[in-house]
Amino acid sequence: MGKNVFVATSLVDLYAKCGQMMKARGVFDGMHEKDIVSWSSMILGYASNGLPKEAIDLFFQMQKENLKPDCYAMVGFLSACARLGALELGDWASSLIDIHEFFMNPVLGTALIDMYAKCGSMVQAWEVFQGMKKRDHVVWNAAMSGLAMNGHVKAVFGLFGQVEKNGIRADGNTFMGLLCGCSHAGLVDEGRRYFNNMSSVFSLTPTIEHYGCMVDLLGRAGLLDEAYSLIKTMPMKANSVVWGALLGGCRLHAHIQFAELHTLGQE
Repeated sequence: MGKNVFVATSLVDLYAKCGQMMKARGVFDGMHEKDIVSWSSMILGYASNGLPKEAIDLFFQMQKENLKPDCYAMVGFLSACARLGALELGDWASSLIDIHEFFMNPVLGTALIDMYAKCGSMVQAWEVFQGMKKRDHVVWNAAMSGLAMNGHVKAVFGLFGQVEKNGIRADGNTFMGLLCGCSHAGLVDEGRRYFNNMSSVFSLTPTIEHYGCMVDLLGRAGLLDEAYSLIKTMPMKANSVVWGALLGGCRLHAHIQFAELHTLGQE
């Protein structure tokens, strides 16, 4: 135990961050001794690479070794639960650590808020947010995103006002929450304003995800020409998600000819 464990764990972490999970697992399985960092690197790696079931299975294996999960193992497990909508599992895992640890640790608290929100339990997500003693911009973003995906748009706007009032620097994820909220609520004017304010007021450069949200918002509202114009003037090439958002608007408003004219042959 010691240097060899450290080196092997570092290699597991490197492979995981590069998306090479089979190689990471090979190193992990070949380790004669493992510490909690070894386990958490592997669990978080699975969760971060879209393999939630594997993350959960490994977490249970770790439990059999009588190891208490550290912050990163818990974050990985909660992320996996969020992806699968496994509320009961996430609830169970959160009971393994004193709730005050979630309140004091922004990384843990954010993971728990995100899990509850993505599982549709916004009341519990909000309780965690309210109980947190340390709230960085990531915590605020998680709360805003959760409220947006659960249809509480007015609350999203209210939180954004508090973000500004508290002097917290809004970032791209902050505006993703705002734009997604506007999209689901059909608030076109508000969405346009927030999108424009990203660059003009906050000096933030919209990413393809922000453009995708705007295309979705405009498409849902039936403003297909404006949505298509936005795609053509984007500073980056539209991906399948953006074109899919436009097609979604065409389908919603039964504009088959528009879809055939503007999207056939596109990625």
